[in-house]
Amino acid sequence: MKPLRVEDLTVEQKIGQLIVARKIHDKENLDFALGLIRDHALGGVQAPPRDGIQQDTIDPALNAADYPIFIAADMERGYQLGDLQIAGNIALGALDEPQAAYDFAKVTAIQAKQRGYNMIWSPDIDMVPHDMPLRTLRAMGSSKELVARLGIAYMRAFADCGIVGTAKHFPSIFDKVVDTHMMEPTSYHTKEELMNECLYPYREILRALGPDMMGVMTSHTRLINIDPDHPVTVSKKCMALLREIGFDGLAITDSLAMMGIIQKYGDEVIPGLAIAAGHDMLCPNYRLTLKQTYTYLLNAYRSGVFDEQRLNEACSRVLRAQAKTMKQPEQKEITAHDRAMIDHINRDCICAITEPGLTAAIDRNKNHLFIILKNNIYEEGEAKANYEIGFSKVWNPKKLGEQFIAKFPNSSAVYLCEFPHRDQIERVCAEAAYHEDVVFVTFCEPNAYQGTDGLTERIRYLIESMAYHVAAIVHVGNPYALQKVVHMPRIIFGYPHQTCMDALPLVLAGEMEAAGKMPLNLQLP
Repeated sequence: MKPLRVEDLTVEQKIGQLIVARKIHDKENLDFALGLIRDHALGGVQAPPRDGIQQDTIDPALNAADYPIFIAADMERGYQLGDLQIAGNIALGALDEPQAAYDFAKVTAIQAKQRGYNMIWSPDIDMVPHDMPLRTLRAMGSSKELVARLGIAYMRAFADCGIVGTAKHFPSIFDKVVDTHMMEPTSYHTKEELMNECLYPYREILRALGPDMMGVMTSHTRLINIDPDHPVTVSKKCMALLREIGFDGLAITDSLAMMGIIQKYGDEVIPGLAIAAGHDMLCPNYRLTLKQTYTYLLNAYRSGVFDEQRLNEACSRVLRAQAKTMKQPEQKEITAHDRAMIDHINRDCICAITEPGLTAAIDRNKNHLFIILKNNIYEEGEAKANYEIGFSKVWNPKKLGEQFIAKFPNSSAVYLCEFPHRDQIERVCAEAAYHEDVVFVTFCEPNAYQGTDGLTERIRYLIESMAYHVAAIVHVGNPYALQKVVHMPRIIFGYPHQTCMDALPLVLAGEMEAAGKMPLNLQLP
């Protein structure tokens, strides 16, 4: 394995080095990708951790490569095929312990490196000053200082292990809730506001790590006061902000499969415009074949969309980052300390907000009614398959009910859909009348193409109708969802990981402290 040199490559090879191939397990893509790799003409491949990925994507790519080609994936919660994951970056924010952020990223890097990965599209250093459901659990908090100090530790661990991390999603600001999978987000922040607030974490990470801050992933946001006509993906003016703060590492686009960019420009012109704007690497539209993306980019160069100087600059940054991945972690195996730290993150991220004089615990001897939300029932098809990718891996209403009743033996539990039928609501209301008080156990976690997410209006209204009777809400997922609920005496916030799920009944029973802090700018009634 030997790093490539830009001066040794032809134009066609340099073009390929600017691409991270996606879905190369498809035969057409695989054959074309392996041909490019053998010709030193592909920058990397995406290999989302799943069963079979080693055999159908990673091994073929590595066997064909004699240079440090990128093997890339999202791993925001940890290496997905390992057993050391966390509830989301928000759990790191709730702890506010840089050492925990470092250890988590180190553990992720060690496991990933063992499987051939050397590029991880993380950490998410977006700030979430208000309700942005698609970002909330992925980000570390609302405060620029909090995000910066955790981001420094996170990126340092990756660099120490020879992983190219990508701080994302530059410029990390949205004025309203928009799902970029569906439409283009916009921001009216001035340059001064962007520099002082949004780009603060990027500047601080760069100041702390220097060239070890290897990568940045950008967003498809349109900055009205910087470039009113073009989103960051294709905007030279916006990309100039990234270089203005001193970043000379690898800039990679977010997925070019998102409607926020495709609807405006179309598949054929986006690759060339993104490189011309100042990106060094593309995360292409996975709906296209690799050959299509490569051809579109090569044609853009030949037609003058970007010149040889820009091509060489971008390719040089790719090759420089590839060379850094040859560094191996000093620590080769996961230790007992590492496992204890991951457990600490997932248990102690729980936080409680209570009225003055109250604790998170409620009386274990009372007759409480636990009203526990359950998933909507999708009988068949894509809706069910997509939903089950996410929250239902850890959200087990029946198990939660059993755990709560084990701690509160005089109580009972009922289960309610997110969109309950009239008869279900009536049954729950009638049941509540025979209990001393009520505890709602709620969840929400947004997925792509859902737009926004939170508690449904039916559930919110049910809680409001019982407000006088509610002892607590135990909520898992986006904390901002509780801003729309009437005032509650105590709210316990947890996040989607089994360790956290198992700890929630202990906190409510007073057997465990809610040690976390709320990292978001939450405005509860």
